[in-house]
Amino acid sequence: MTRPAYAELHAHSNFSFLDGASHPEEMAARAAELGLTALAITDHDGVYGAVRFSHAAREHGLQPIVGMEASMTGGHHLTLLARDREGYANICRLATAAHHDRPKGTAELDLDTLAQHTRGLVGLSGCLQGAIPDAALRGDNGRAIELAGRYAGMFEDGCFFLELQDHWLGTEYLASAGLLEVAQSTDLPVVATNNAHYHDRARARLQDVLVCIKHTVTLETAGRRLRPNREFVLKPAAEMTRLFAGVPEAISNTL
Repeated sequence: MTRPAYAELHAHSNFSFLDGASHPEEMAARAAELGLTALAITDHDGVYGAVRFSHAAREHGLQPIVGMEASMTGGHHLTLLARDREGYANICRLATAAHHDRPKGTAELDLDTLAQHTRGLVGLSGCLQGAIPDAALRGDNGRAIELAGRYAGMFEDGCFFLELQDHWLGTEYLASAGLLEVAQSTDLPVVATNNAHYHDRARARLQDVLVCIKHTVTLETAGRRLRPNREFVLKPAAEMTRLFAGVPEAISNTL
């Protein structure tokens, strides 16, 4: 039986400050141990861990992909992946623009700036905080279709995907149902990601503590600021394939 293949295209290291709970080297080693085809580190608004991650990935025979989860104007997120040197340079330009004239620790990227620097990039619609998934979750498929067309038009042909996630959350099921309808209406491809924030489930509690530090709250009072379960971890291809058995192209498209 052919072993399923999967590349994780949305993952955070501890260079997503006070959010990611594993070092880039730990993420790379675990991805290789799980037999992933490739791993993208998409830290928030920067590529701070890119060099350490790339070296570690190559040491383990893993294909490294440099990316970034961009904070867009309006508070939405967008996942960006570099396909080549030009794409890497453009991610760096976008990160610089997002931080320019912003208070320390914050970033905001507008659509006009994004549109000027998408060559060499792949764009994914993001987690539930993405503009398109947010519209789909609210049942506003017209708005989701409009946004999908706008974003896809900024990227080179075939380089924008609707991102599906499944952490056993009802909100994600609703968003994914809407996103699949958007995909049918727009002929845009879908791709599965797990938005991993740690390499091992044992780090979930540390991730909780980091979030509490970020928001200056206690574990007891953090509430919905904390992730609802320990599913935001690097997962093997077989597990991701089971999660997306109804949408197999979402797995194959990661490759």
